[in-house]
Amino acid sequence: MHHRDRRANRFLTVLMLVSAAACSAPTQSGWKAFDGGDYETAILSWEATAQVGDADSQFLVGWMHDEGHGRPVDAATAADWYRMAAAQGHAGAQTNLGLLYYEGRGVERDHVEAARWFALAADQDFAAARCNLGVMHLYGQAVEQDDARAFELLSSAAKQGDAKAQSTVAHLHARGVGTEVDHEQAVKWHRRAAEQGVAGSQLELARYHEDGRHVERDDDAAIEWYESAAAAGSPHAHYRLGCRYLTGEGVDADPTRAADHLRVAADAGFAHAQGALGRLYVEGCGVDRDPWEAARLMRAAAEQGLAPAQFDLAMMYVKGEGVSRDYETALGWFEQAAEQGHARAADRVALMHEHGRGTPRDAEAAARWHERARELGFDPATN
Repeated sequence: MHHRDRRANRFLTVLMLVSAAACSAPTQSGWKAFDGGDYETAILSWEATAQVGDADSQFLVGWMHDEGHGRPVDAATAADWYRMAAAQGHAGAQTNLGLLYYEGRGVERDHVEAARWFALAADQDFAAARCNLGVMHLYGQAVEQDDARAFELLSSAAKQGDAKAQSTVAHLHARGVGTEVDHEQAVKWHRRAAEQGVAGSQLELARYHEDGRHVERDDDAAIEWYESAAAAGSPHAHYRLGCRYLTGEGVDADPTRAADHLRVAADAGFAHAQGALGRLYVEGCGVDRDPWEAARLMRAAAEQGLAPAQFDLAMMYVKGEGVSRDYETALGWFEQAAEQGHARAADRVALMHEHGRGTPRDAEAAARWHERARELGFDPATN
């Protein structure tokens, strides 16, 4: 939903803080304190007006408890204040209360109740609620799975300027979900979301310009959008920038800068970056050579199922580089990579059987794996 949901429904969005101009007069003094960083004075001001029934103040007191401004984070107390404002028809409070029910924070998780509160706010044309309810229809969560209804709600929110809705609508246009495939519309909505700082849309625009898909190929634009997405925290964008600085594609080659970008992505658990950074540590390119750090990174990527990293880690076990030499463990990693179609790994499995390393000699198994390697495109003359 709006930001806290970390499950498959990554498109649900987080309610943005209501602006001071949108709030009622009783909240103005609290906003002055809030803008000055005096959260304690702000919440005391809002509590005074909330207790006499001002819905905006009730919402803001709930939000302060929800976010931990001026008070420790307390979702249950936030829910109480949101409920008071929501009962008065406050669309922001209805949306945030729905989010608490969706996530089960401060209240028992209840997607039916979440959808009910989102629907009440959506009926008031509240963009964040329309976005959230649209995603629930997209996934069929406590409401009918209905791509057309999802697209309708999300499009409405997108046109109102909700950045997450804009990004989601772009994906729906690109995939033809709830609407016809329309890449021109996908690019338009990704651009609008990207301009509001949505990292996923910035990443998509970078890919479009990099590949020349649906837009003119433009390395400068691709790099600019990758940099924006990286600044917004996208591990994939850091990975792509790392690759570019490593190869000098569209930028001056800079292995040190490449390693810096790859490290950010690797630290975030991005397997391709872990594998690429591991190879730099093996080679001492852009970093001091460190086979032990290389092995750590290769293992992290291999355990996520990345076949090239599985192959590279197996080779480290064969050579005893950064790890103790262990042919049996090496064979296991070669086999995992080969099962994913890695041709060189399949040939290595054949050689291990042929020479009895990590397994008893087995000519028939060696022959089968050599044949499999050839089927996967392995050419002894070029490897």
